[in-house]
Amino acid sequence: MINFGRDEEVKYVIARRLTHLLQFIRDVAKERNYTVHEEEDYRFWSYGRDSQVHFLDAIRSLDLPVLEPLRVDSNVPDPLAWFGGLDDKWKARVVAACGSPEAFVRAKQLRFIQEGLTDIDPLARCNDVRELVLSMNEIRSIEAVSHCTQLKRLYLGKNPVSDLRPLQGLMHLQELFLSGSAVTDLTPLGLLPKLRALDVRQTAIRDWSPLKSVHSLRALEVSRPDGEQLRSLAELEQLAELTLSGLGSVAEDDLAVLGQLMNLRVIQLEEVSLPNLEFLRNCRKLRTVKMTNSAVKDISILADLENVQSLELSGCPDIGKLEEIARSASLKKITASFQQFALLKDRFDRKIDFSTMTGSMTDEEEEIWYEYVRA
Repeated sequence: MINFGRDEEVKYVIARRLTHLLQFIRDVAKERNYTVHEEEDYRFWSYGRDSQVHFLDAIRSLDLPVLEPLRVDSNVPDPLAWFGGLDDKWKARVVAACGSPEAFVRAKQLRFIQEGLTDIDPLARCNDVRELVLSMNEIRSIEAVSHCTQLKRLYLGKNPVSDLRPLQGLMHLQELFLSGSAVTDLTPLGLLPKLRALDVRQTAIRDWSPLKSVHSLRALEVSRPDGEQLRSLAELEQLAELTLSGLGSVAEDDLAVLGQLMNLRVIQLEEVSLPNLEFLRNCRKLRTVKMTNSAVKDISILADLENVQSLELSGCPDIGKLEEIARSASLKKITASFQQFALLKDRFDRKIDFSTMTGSMTDEEEEIWYEYVRA
């Protein structure tokens, strides 16, 4: 009998036989070594007295297989002994985060945001952590993270870290956030087989070619790319989502290369000013367009993209030819200001989902909007 689950990358032999597992459950019940929880009409139980530990977490500290345990490896550091070797600040963090050293080394999610961290060596003991949030610290070395082999999401934004080589062995890493870091070289990421989302906004990275070998990559966030960088981005044909936070010195022809992203389904434009969105004409799979604090003189091309279903405008009062999108046969949902809603609501030959609005509305405007939504 082994554990099984979407997040269970490590498999444990819980019992050699089904009868052994049933006997173990019987013994736990007899010893009352469980806790029953009730939340409204929902009732569930967890392993251990006065505890909320899921059984699949508890097995990491049990002698397994149950009833016929193997000899425990004496070389595995004892959590209490490990805890005793920490400095006072890290001891306080461990207790504050999880309550005990045992719970800390088993934790699946750890967050240390804006705590002035420079040394993260204690995290090397957290082999089961899936999400690690270390944003806004003073971390330069992430060598300890190389031991977090089950890691799926890593947040390193706004740290002076520059060397990503310790991440090369993280075979389960799916999401990496490096915004505002000192990273300039993405080469180590080329070895990550499951990386799906990467945020490198506000960095000095110029070469995106190492990402060409990351076939799993689907979402990328960058800031202020110039023409050369856009040409490099256009080679990442596996991308399904792209966020451009500002633009560097670019010409309309520079943007045109983004039409090579034939698999693009979501594009997000932040703080840009453009004459049009013609560069999206060849992105025939595009489904969602998001714009924040941006201006476009002519947005009419969206009406010609047969798969665009959602348009989100936040802080975008200067959108030209907006009424032209009423020609779209595919648009289903629009998020916009009341003024944009008023311009569009009666132009379509069908009802559009305007259930989400941006900006403020007067009482009279809110009544007009509400009447449309509930009709």
